[in-house]
Amino acid sequence: MKKFFMLVLAIALIAFSACAELGEEAKAPDLRTRVLETEFGPMEINETAYTYENYSLWYQEGLLKPCYYFDHADFRPVDAQDDDRRFSYLIVNSEIAPEQMDQMIVEATGGYDDTWTIAMHREFFTDAGNRILSVDANNGEEIHRYYIVAGNDSCLCITAIYPADIPEETIFYLDLMTQTIEFVNK
Repeated sequence: MKKFFMLVLAIALIAFSACAELGEEAKAPDLRTRVLETEFGPMEINETAYTYENYSLWYQEGLLKPCYYFDHADFRPVDAQDDDRRFSYLIVNSEIAPEQMDQMIVEATGGYDDTWTIAMHREFFTDAGNRILSVDANNGEEIHRYYIVAGNDSCLCITAIYPADIPEETIFYLDLMTQTIEFVNK
């Protein structure tokens, strides 16, 4: 048990030092990402944005349907042309209960061939205490990172797709963005 707490403390210190190294160039979001869980499933998400160096990540306002819905988010150089965009998609699955998160990871990563390497990225929690699992699929040129967030009644999956050469300290903001998701029962 003592080793477990030491491991948790070490991970927390590494995460804190990574945040400190990113410095003043990173901006916190103006709005937090919120998912409202109603009797019909998750229903709403607010816009949020992060900027680091010349990259931005944001969600557009929209409604989330009870089962599957793709909500456009964009991760790209701020001055990029439309054809240079890198995309993330938000997928809501209200059919998988929070205690079945591992099943959702298998579903998310099950379609890759042997040119892709699948590896667990990390486990962490939202600011509100919801469990998050993240896993990467990497083919050397592109990375697909899946964040599975346990809500109160369902799981949320965020898929981030980006070039493999983007520095990890920039991608760290995907973790921070995911960490701000809040589930609110109506």
